[in-house]
Amino acid sequence: MQKQLKNNESAIKLFNTNKDILGKKLNYLTRSEELNLYINKALNNEKIQSEIKLLDRQYHVIADPVIKNNQLIGVMCMMLDITEKSQMDRMKQEFTANVSHELKTPLTSISGYAELIENGMVKEENLSEFAARIHSESKRLITLIGDIIQLSRIEDTESKYEFSNVNLREIVDETILSLELPAK
Repeated sequence: MQKQLKNNESAIKLFNTNKDILGKKLNYLTRSEELNLYINKALNNEKIQSEIKLLDRQYHVIADPVIKNNQLIGVMCMMLDITEKSQMDRMKQEFTANVSHELKTPLTSISGYAELIENGMVKEENLSEFAARIHSESKRLITLIGDIIQLSRIEDTESKYEFSNVNLREIVDETILSLELPAK
């Protein structure tokens, strides 16, 4: 009994085609010079691992020569769709940059207020106001760190989101107050 060959359904979907692809070369499916280069390198007995963008998706490509009886008989090409992972990695990088900036602002304020107090540049009657600002910025840092921990938990497990009402006017007033000294 002869085994009946079938089209590779994953390849048909990947290359967005309805063509019969049995026995066809890769360039029949795609004009991607980069992918064809990887296949040609594998045909020259070179194992390839790389990333490629194809049809608006990001793929991790593994092209490996297939050897039988010390003879090259073809190439095995595996393409893993890593589009979502790439997007998540980019979002994490942006998040890290934003968090660094958000943490730096209250730390700069705390440091500035503390330095003024340390150098005796604050009048006695203003000490409690400066202490209140340091306390406020410290609470802001604690909140930011709590948010980071919460985001980390959400990423690690499927947690439920906790929503709460906020007073935007209060947040704006606190922000103005925290940036007032650095702005001067």
